[in-house]
Amino acid sequence: MLSLIASRRALAASRPSVILRRTIFANQPAQLPARAKVVDDAVPKPKAKPAKKAPSPTKSKTPAPKSSKGKKEGQVKVKKESKKKEPVLLFTPLPKRPAGAFVAWAAQREDTPGTSPTERGQIASLRWQDLPPFEKQALEEKFAREYAEYKERLAEWEAQQTPEGLKQFRSMKRKVYQKGKAKREAVAGQRPKQPQTPFFRFLSDYRKDPKNLEGAPDANGKEVSVWIAAKAGAEWKTMDESARAPWATPAKKEREAWREAIAQWRLSLKA
Repeated sequence: MLSLIASRRALAASRPSVILRRTIFANQPAQLPARAKVVDDAVPKPKAKPAKKAPSPTKSKTPAPKSSKGKKEGQVKVKKESKKKEPVLLFTPLPKRPAGAFVAWAAQREDTPGTSPTERGQIASLRWQDLPPFEKQALEEKFAREYAEYKERLAEWEAQQTPEGLKQFRSMKRKVYQKGKAKREAVAGQRPKQPQTPFFRFLSDYRKDPKNLEGAPDANGKEVSVWIAAKAGAEWKTMDESARAPWATPAKKEREAWREAIAQWRLSLKA
């Protein structure tokens, strides 16, 4: 019994007292604050963007109308076109070429107002057909004289020009020709076909006669054609005007009609 009491006292003596336990819990060390992270000063911090201002409710988004002061109604601004500078000519004016007999005659009798150039050409062609032969011959002789004088003036003009001037003239003439080339090609199919001469009419009939082929060389067609043409030419030279009349008369009529047609065609090109 005594031993049990002694053991309990020894156990109670080994435990801390209430006052001592309170002192231990009251004197516990305070917790230190967490250590701040070290930031490198060399790295710049991004700046915060300023906040956007709210739009004022009093302002209107509709743009104000522009003042029309100094401008007339309906006035449109036109851009000024730059004018091309004309080249300085290095040659004197070219002598004027005389007009042909029919063209000169038709130009003096333009008494058909309100008609197109094509219609005027047709009317002039019909009147030219009714013109007496001696008047036509006089007009053609006049043109021949004027053309001979023109060739002389042209030779004198060319002799008076400098090499640079002639070069510039030929260059400009070539450009004008190329510019009108498309129009000429468009109407090239309408050009009246030139009729045959009296000799070629005779040659065409001469080849059709089998008797004229006697003695022809045994060769290709080209050599035979040359042989027949030479034989026909020799016979043509021995023929007088009365013998040539069957071929010369229709050829002359067709050539006169062709001259009128070609003059009318040339007038249509100038339209």
